[in-house]
Amino acid sequence: MDEAEIKELTEFKRFGKIPPGLSRQKKFTFLRRAKSFVFEILRNIWAGKVGGRLWSKIGPYKIFTWDLELLKPGEKLESEVINAYLTCMASRYKGNVFVIDTFQMTNLWNGKATKMNKIDLKVYDLLVGSVNEGDHWTLLVIYPQEGKIIYMNSCGESRGEVAHCLKAVRGFMDQNGFEDTTWKCVKLTHSMQPDATSCRVFVCKFAEALLLGGDLNFSCEDANIAQIREELGLCLLTESDSLGNLCLACGDHYPDTPDLVDTWVACDSCQGWYHWDCVNRPNLKAHYICQGCQGPM
Repeated sequence: MDEAEIKELTEFKRFGKIPPGLSRQKKFTFLRRAKSFVFEILRNIWAGKVGGRLWSKIGPYKIFTWDLELLKPGEKLESEVINAYLTCMASRYKGNVFVIDTFQMTNLWNGKATKMNKIDLKVYDLLVGSVNEGDHWTLLVIYPQEGKIIYMNSCGESRGEVAHCLKAVRGFMDQNGFEDTTWKCVKLTHSMQPDATSCRVFVCKFAEALLLGGDLNFSCEDANIAQIREELGLCLLTESDSLGNLCLACGDHYPDTPDLVDTWVACDSCQGWYHWDCVNRPNLKAHYICQGCQGPM
């Protein structure tokens, strides 16, 4: 690697910046080289060595240090991570996909979802989202053009759940212009969750297999589940939208203060930008090192 490549990888290691203007092939090469850096970032976060900051934005979903902390083996993923990962998978799918966020999909499951006035579901080949059933998360995939539903529960799908799924989806889709559609719920053979904390990981892995083509019967050994968690983190960190116009402390464009004073300060280590108010108004004339670079306070 030449000096410029080393600089680019160092910047990526510090704050997840992918060099702009890369061709698809060069981006692939860069990310392959950066993979070890990403895993180092994750392991440092898991070890509690990294302070709070924004690391990634995928569609409307923002991933902070505390979200990545919960990718650690034995922890339960946040819904923001599930939504962001499903959005990543949807962007790679060859057809039209609409990601229904976990809040709306859970409402659908509970019969509380309403008509989506701003979204025409008839233009989509596939709808995907995760359902929270009393802190157990499952995957729901709807194929509007085929009248097909795939419901995946990492602990197995009971007859009662399949019947409930059909009723809930039919009720929701009827409100959105599919009154004449005959629905069927398809059960697929898949790996089964071996522990009490990985259902969210299974949701992400199932969605990846269905949207991109993959094996639903993957190894459930601890080492493999840990590897899947790392791969989720790799995806979230390397497929981020630009963070250039966002505060890395709060994740917003403008500071959440009564006077909306838009003063910014840059970290002298990672060059990330922060709202002055979000980082307790440091001396603008002095060197500033952000919490993400300092580590937990």
